[in-house]
Amino acid sequence: MKFKIRQMEVFRAVMISGSITNAAKMLFVSQPAISRIVAHTESSLGLQLFKRSKGKLIPTPEALRLFEQVEVVYDSASRASQFAENLAGNLNGTIHLSISPCLSRMVIARAVAPFTKRYPDVSVHIHSRMLGELPFDLLSSKSHVAVSVQPLEHANLISETVTTTRMVCALPRGHRLCDGETVKLSDIAAEPMVMHAEKLTFGELVRDAFKAEKLSHKAVSLVHQTDNACSLVNAGVGLAIIDPYSAHWGGYPDVVTRPISRTIPLRPSIVRSNFENLGTETERFIKYVSKMNWESAP
Repeated sequence: MKFKIRQMEVFRAVMISGSITNAAKMLFVSQPAISRIVAHTESSLGLQLFKRSKGKLIPTPEALRLFEQVEVVYDSASRASQFAENLAGNLNGTIHLSISPCLSRMVIARAVAPFTKRYPDVSVHIHSRMLGELPFDLLSSKSHVAVSVQPLEHANLISETVTTTRMVCALPRGHRLCDGETVKLSDIAAEPMVMHAEKLTFGELVRDAFKAEKLSHKAVSLVHQTDNACSLVNAGVGLAIIDPYSAHWGGYPDVVTRPISRTIPLRPSIVRSNFENLGTETERFIKYVSKMNWESAP
């Protein structure tokens, strides 16, 4: 067989991810290893699969036609793998769910729990992931579906927004700004702040909001997880701008949230891969997530 399974796997990863670098990340191997396999595949098949232009790989017409056949093989292999897993675990189905940390407690309580009670023979495996990690989980088939605090922009992902909400100000209980119904960004900027790192989505959103109003702010602490921001606010370290779910579901008795006068929108979404044929169990679970109560308070 000239076109071996490993070559198909690498070829598919490059087609889905769009580059050698991203394919290497998906398959957890080095970039040179991916390049060697791609070159060997082209040589053994006698086909040019990619054209190189300004550092980018552009699939040839032959690659696009070959990819259609590889997807057929991959889908069959995925079904066989899932069937074997179900036999080993004596289950009727397994769902791998990747989810933004700030949504996990609420979705577990309002969707996963009632779903597993209704379908006790289906196992839901939950993986908490940062936004930047979700595409790789889906495109590498590590997860069947993701629930993300923001839509994921990717040509090979489908994002379905299930609700629209906004970021809020988290304050220590008793803070003077708790007295108002809303909080102005200018008032927040005058206070010590717990900030998300700017390379994170929340950090970018907050930075852009301050920039739009030409405000500077003082960060007394930088965090990568909203739970850490809530813990610091709970301890009275400063204020934070966070999603509307984390403080309510995280058990922070001394954190109060207030709407911000400037809307910083969030659009929680259900995300799936264009290349994943979802099983009946996953389709049913998606309906539970889309129809659940998305109000922030428990």
